[in-house]
Amino acid sequence: MDAEQVAAYKALKAAELDISASELPMKDIEDKLALLSKEMEAISKEAIQEDDDRLVINKALLAKQEEKAKQIEAVIESHAANFDAIDDYAEKIEAAANRFDKALKPIIGDLKEVNINIIEPGETPSARCLASN
Repeated sequence: MDAEQVAAYKALKAAELDISASELPMKDIEDKLALLSKEMEAISKEAIQEDDDRLVINKALLAKQEEKAKQIEAVIESHAANFDAIDDYAEKIEAAANRFDKALKPIIGDLKEVNINIIEPGETPSARCLASN
């Protein structure tokens, strides 16, 4: 690979590391949202009961369901900065990936869905490499 291809590759790898680091607090958010969603689903099943002849709505449980919805909203709003950061990182990765794609164009031409295995100095290939003449 030439100097631009290597630089584009390194920029892409750096962007991937940045987003990996930024996703760490997202696990806690996902766990909170999953728990609240499960609780909300359980309340929903109880709040509205239906059989062949009747539909019974428990207003107290509907109020609890609404409270869970507000709690979900609060979690999302309190972590808006994290979501914005993820969006920013995603844009950086997209730009780095586009730069890398453009840099590789002279090597791969118009080939689509090609697997490229980049082996850094000191690494052992993890897959058998085929070279074309």
